[in-house]
Amino acid sequence: MRPVMHFLAVLSMAVPGLVLGLGYVIFFNHPANPFNFLYNTMILVIQSTIIHYYTSSHLTAITALKQIDNEFEAVSASLKVPQWRTFLRVTLPVCLPAVLDIARYYFVVSMATLSCVIFLYTPETILASVAIMHMDDAGDIGPASALASLIVLTSTAICLVYALCTRVLLRRTQGWRDLARH
Repeated sequence: MRPVMHFLAVLSMAVPGLVLGLGYVIFFNHPANPFNFLYNTMILVIQSTIIHYYTSSHLTAITALKQIDNEFEAVSASLKVPQWRTFLRVTLPVCLPAVLDIARYYFVVSMATLSCVIFLYTPETILASVAIMHMDDAGDIGPASALASLIVLTSTAICLVYALCTRVLLRRTQGWRDLARH
């Protein structure tokens, strides 16, 4: 089962965003589809972005989970510790740097994505990157450039906040790494 799940996880990298967006339109726009209610919603735009960029975050998470010894789960089960407690006290702290990197990655790529969402937006769900494209098509180069600059500044600000939060969180939760090095 693991190879099949891995294949499905990396499949989204092989599918171009244009194809993925058209697939979403064809699938969710059909009136007989029970998921048709998602069409023209921000939920569908967010879901398509997550799926489109899922492969990188999946590989990051797999790499982080490989750092953990498999015996933690066995010891936890033998001590009758609930799985959720083991997850919160062992797995999450060890994988925290990867979890934070994944969150930052999703935010930054979502700010500039066009390929998939270009087919899914509505006037109520228009994204800044789509608005830039429309402004450029209309000949409004100045406002398009200003909005693009705001996207870059927002992404930069988020990366700086991420670096600060990461430093604080890792100092609080990763002290054991410094002890292991000495």
